[in-house]
Amino acid sequence: MKDDPTLQEIWDARRKIWEDCDGNSEKLLEYYRQLQKEHSHKIVRFEQVQYEVEEA
Repeated sequence: MKDDPTLQEIWDARRKIWEDCDGNSEKLLEYYRQLQKEHSHKIVRFEQVQYEVEEA
């Protein structure tokens, strides 16, 4: 695989978050739960949307 700086940046960020959580999956989940609470307005929701289409 070729070096991809974007992927490397993502992997490095994930590794740092994991280390900041002391390699503890419960801490990692709590970290992501907190982020979700703080940024819930940015989370994509996959709710079905009904659109009315006007016939020409």
